[in-house]
This record gives sequence, C-alpha cells and structure tokens, in this order.
Amino acid sequence: MPLPITEAFSFERKFRATRRSRLRAGLLIVSVGVLVCAIIAAPFFYSNSAQPGQVEIRQTKDMGIHLAVMGQFDKVLRSGVVYPRWLPDVNYGYGNAWPNFYQPGFYYLTSLINAVTDNWIDTLFLITFFGLFGSGLAFYVLARLFFSRLASVISATVYVLLPYHSFDVFWRGAMPEYLSFVLLPLILYFFCKLGSKGHARYYAGLGVCYGACLMIHIPIAYLLSYILVAYALVWAACRRDWSVVVRIGLGMSVGVLLSAIYWLPAAAEIKYAVETVTTLFRYDQNFISQLYADPYGNLLRAIFAIQAVALLAVIVAVIWLRWRGTIRRNPTTALAQTRVGDRKSFSHESMWIALGALSLFMNLPVSYYLARLAPRINVVAFPYRWLVFVCLFTSLMTAALAERLRGVGETAKTGPNKVRMAARIAVAAAVIVLGMNIWFSAQAVIISSLSSPMIKPEADFLCDTYCPTGAPPAGNLPRTERTRIESGSGSTEIAEWSPLYRKAIITTDEPATARFTTFNFPGWTARVDGADVQISSDAVGAQLISVPRGRHTVEIKFGSTLARNLGAALSVAGVFLVCVIMVPGRLWPVSRVQRLRVNEAVR
Repeated sequence: MPLPITEAFSFERKFRATRRSRLRAGLLIVSVGVLVCAIIAAPFFYSNSAQPGQVEIRQTKDMGIHLAVMGQFDKVLRSGVVYPRWLPDVNYGYGNAWPNFYQPGFYYLTSLINAVTDNWIDTLFLITFFGLFGSGLAFYVLARLFFSRLASVISATVYVLLPYHSFDVFWRGAMPEYLSFVLLPLILYFFCKLGSKGHARYYAGLGVCYGACLMIHIPIAYLLSYILVAYALVWAACRRDWSVVVRIGLGMSVGVLLSAIYWLPAAAEIKYAVETVTTLFRYDQNFISQLYADPYGNLLRAIFAIQAVALLAVIVAVIWLRWRGTIRRNPTTALAQTRVGDRKSFSHESMWIALGALSLFMNLPVSYYLARLAPRINVVAFPYRWLVFVCLFTSLMTAALAERLRGVGETAKTGPNKVRMAARIAVAAAVIVLGMNIWFSAQAVIISSLSSPMIKPEADFLCDTYCPTGAPPAGNLPRTERTRIESGSGSTEIAEWSPLYRKAIITTDEPATARFTTFNFPGWTARVDGADVQISSDAVGAQLISVPRGRHTVEIKFGSTLARNLGAALSVAGVFLVCVIMVPGRLWPVSRVQRLRVNEAVR
C-alpha cells in the first residue's frame, strides 16, 4: 500500500539526508585521493634545480626515449597530420617509423595535455597524477560490482599503492604500461557486465576499453586477451551457457576493429623495418631471476617477492575464513557468487584466485614451458609484466577479505575460541602483509627514486628500432646535408622542409641523382615537376631520385599505403558500429517491469 502523506514526506527527508551524507563522504574520499596522488607524483618531477624552460627529468629505463618520441610525435601532429607514423628529426634527420609500429595512444595523450601546459615535465606529471587517481577510481567502479563501498575504497587504495604500480613510472618510466592500470579494471567491469547481460552499452564499453588498451600497450593487451578468454570459457562452462563466450568475443572484436588503424599496418609492414626489441629482450631470457644484480634488478626481485607474499596471504585468508565457516553470508558478498536459474553457480572469487596464482606463476622461469605455447610470446619481452595482473587480482581479493571483516567481528564475539583465533590470525597476517607492501612502495620505490640522477633530452636521438631493413646502426649513419647531387653535377636549393613534406629545386647540366637525407620507407612518394617517379635507396637507406637535365622541382611526401588505408577504414567502421549499438540503448523505453521495480523501491 502507498505510504501516508506524512510518512512519505518523512521518508523523503531521510532519503535526501542520506544522499547528502553519502555525497559529502564521496567528496572527502575524492579530495583525499587527489591530495595523496599529487603528493606521490610531484616530488619525482619537481624536486630538482632545473632552470625555467629547461627540460630535465630523473633517469629511468624508458623515460628518456618516451620524452624524445613525445616531442617528435607532437611536431608531426601540429603540422596537420592526423595520425603521425614518422619521426622526422631523429637519427641525424634520416627519420624513423617508430609511431607506425609502436602504440600511439600514449603520445596522443601527451600531445593533448601539452597543448594546454606547453611543458613536457608538467605533461608527464599530470599523466602520472591522473594515472594514479584514475586507476583508483576505475578499480573502485569494478569493486562496487561485488562489494560494499568501504571494501571497494580499501581495495582501490591498495591497487594504487602496490609497489609494482609505482615502480612502473618511477623506475621503469614505462608510461604506456603504467596507463594500463587505468584500463584493466574498466575492461574487467564491462567484461563482467557483458557476461551477465547482453546490453548494447556493455558491448560498446568493453570494445572501447579493450581497443584503447590495444592502442596504448600491446604487451599488456596481449596477456589480457588470454586472461579474458580463459575467464570467459570457465564462466560459460560453469553456467553451461556458451552465449557468455559469444557476447564477450563480440565485445572484444569491437575493440580489435577500433584499433585496426594501428595493428593492421604494423603487422603488414613490420617486414620492412628492423625490429630489435624482441631480439634484444627475449621473453625466455628476462625472467626476474635472470636480471642483473644491479639496483634495478634487485628492486624488481624484491617487489616480486613482497607482492607474491601479499597475494598468497590474502588468498589464504579468504579461503581459510570460507573453509572455517567464519563468514556471515550477506548480499554484497554473495554478488561474487553468480547463480542463473538452476544452473551450476560460478564463483568470480574463485576465478580471481586462479588467475592471480597463474599471474604469479608466469613470473617464474619454469612457466616458460607454458608460455611458449602462445604464438609470438616474445612480443611481451619481459615476463615480469605479469605483475600488472598480480596487482589487479591482489586488490580484488583484498576487497573480498575486507568484505568479510564484519563476519569475522561477529565470529570473534560468538564463535569457538579456536575459530576466533584462526579468524583473527588470518586477517591480521593479510593486513600486515598489505601494509608492508604499501610501506615498501613508499620507501623503497617512490622515495628512493628521488636519488636518481637528472638527465637531459639528447640533442641527437638515435634509435635503431624501426629503421628500414638493411640500414646500418644509427650511430654509424653519415651526417650530411639535407639534399645533394649524388651522381652528376648540379646544385640543390631547399624550397620547403616540413616534417613529412620536402621540396627542393634541382639544377643540373646532365641527368643526375639527387639524394635526400631521409630513410626510404613505404609511404614515401616522389614527384619531379608534378610527375610521379620512383625512389631508390643508397647504401645506408637514404632516398635517391633520378632527375633529367635542366631545372626541376622535386617533391617527396610521406603518405599512406594500402594497409594503412584499410586499417583506417576498419577503425572508422568500428567507431560507426559503437555509435550504432549505443543509439538503441539510449532510445529503448523503460520497460514495465523496470517501472514496477522503481515504484516498489519508493513504496
């Protein structure tokens, strides 16, 4: 029956008061999170004595490389090119096809932020800050699918502060991998939603997030693909509902389609380039136990050890509490146990335990017998990338443990002495180990990184990876003028030299060959007096163009190829598909059942 008017007004006042209190609590948590993330990120970028306008940054494994590529990528982007695939000024001006093969998502983000800050250090600080805060927020959204607000906040905090998360930016400088910490919880969120319900927005959400991961960091996306496939297969088998696999497969296919503008040309044209990453950093030679005994290797081994203890401690605590019957079953905890009709139940928690243990195992050299079954596993390069997933599943199990604390409290009051003691020991051990992880992250990873020396961007950035096949090492390239007459006599005059377009006036008394100090690579085309001509290569891979006698205008331009056009077309089709499947989700009217549920909630 409907509530009387006075009771209805009283209920509304209580509802509004509760909503205001929740809003205040949420704002407080967000404010604290912003402050903590800023405190973590700021000292690394600003505790130095660099002069105003001078770009200096602390030494890490990859930060110097990313800083150089960021500037080049931004330069090409500002020249009007929508998708930069060439770095024009590296290797003494011969260039490099780095963005044609390396994922461009991170560099688009840096250019977007730098358009506002106009400072690369500020840009990297903001990415680090938003990466920390965004990963915590994304994980909170995922955890709320299964757990209460308090448990979700606790686990999100752990996710942000685990050592490898900080190590990724402050020691490795692996910024694209660092951003994957934001995407993984969102991907798993839409994965779980789509596995349960085939709503259009869940297809779009999984597709967009998975596609973004492919565009930002292929190694993590590659490992994630295996995890999602295994997760979906077990889920479908337990529920005896293979539509779960179909839905998730279609959602992931949307992401593959969206990212085709990157992966299709990269896969088709890699045969034209030197690829040194998978040869210098072989998967089977870079396990944690095989790293050098230097500060970097020692710290990474310590991170693996302490995070392994954390994951195992949390798993043991959750299993122990479940086995000893010390948990009070409540609605939030039960969400991790999905039931569909009379079908067999599927435990997400059990799946997280299995995948967390697998992620930990894949860091050990013995796991290579399993890893080598995966095609092109060398694309991952470093097996310790699995620690990203160790962080993810450790945090999920932390949420599961936090959700059980109330049940443990009740058991401590009413249960047998042995059960009470076991519950307290299990929880205390897990909490202590997680606290040690957070302390280790602050002391050994973040604070210790502030003693790293400062480095400046190199005036001449040299990079062998993704140079044309047959080119000599970048350090051995001859430093020559931009254009010259290679054979015959004559003169050259540069009319225009922009990142992806060059125009020169060639004057010669006899047929001659003009040399441009730019690597010859698929996509470069040449015209002499408006007519298309062939480009050949000299001994180091520079462009050679034959010109007849007289005065001629020679133009070279970096354009597209069949693979790049096809990839762009597929990505546009993917964007169109996402828009199409989202429109019905917005236009579908609220069903009668949904209206009844809303009315029941108000009554």
